[in-house]
Amino acid sequence: MIESIGGGWGGTLVGRLAVSDREALEAFLADVWASRECEVYPSKGQVFRALEMTPLVEVKAVIVGQDPYPTKGQACGLAFSVPQILPPRIRRPHSLGRILTELRREGYRAPKRATLEPWTDQGVLLLNSALTYSVDDAGHSRVWKPFTTAVIRALVERTDPIAFLLWGKHAQEWRDLIKTPHKAVCSPHPMARGRAAHFARSSPFSRANAALGDERKIDWSLG
Repeated sequence: MIESIGGGWGGTLVGRLAVSDREALEAFLADVWASRECEVYPSKGQVFRALEMTPLVEVKAVIVGQDPYPTKGQACGLAFSVPQILPPRIRRPHSLGRILTELRREGYRAPKRATLEPWTDQGVLLLNSALTYSVDDAGHSRVWKPFTTAVIRALVERTDPIAFLLWGKHAQEWRDLIKTPHKAVCSPHPMARGRAAHFARSSPFSRANAALGDERKIDWSLG
């Protein structure tokens, strides 16, 4: 399963994952996909979509989320993003709305119905730390953690600078892995609560571009 991931990721990740971790992940996924008692998000064909849309050698920035959206029609394999067209009566997530608001505040175009998918063409990896989620099983985060760690380790071995946008405490668990020439750009999670936990005005996109430099900066505008 893992060795078949496209974008130059498959062989790289197999070489960085312990056999026990890979077998545990594949067995876990086989179990949840076989079960009729729980709905798994995203669909099976979209689980590795973020990696396949942003090849390893093209990554300039990584946005690390937590879990896929737990609503049918929203989860699409890209962290914080949704399809351009949602099913009837399915609303756009509040977290995505707050991301678009911050984009506009920083001076980038961001229509209300935007999807984040265009960023993948500029080398932005939209990576959830757990690539699957189901309401009936809380074990997804635990079983995916070695995989996510392998992805980040593969990226920090690159010599070109990469900006890691770590949103929330969960994503920031990987902060210590990120060394020069790379940069950890930390912000609260878009849905964090509390007076001190404000994603708004944290300027993650401008800070990421400052870390990347003029030659690698990203046009974060959407639409």
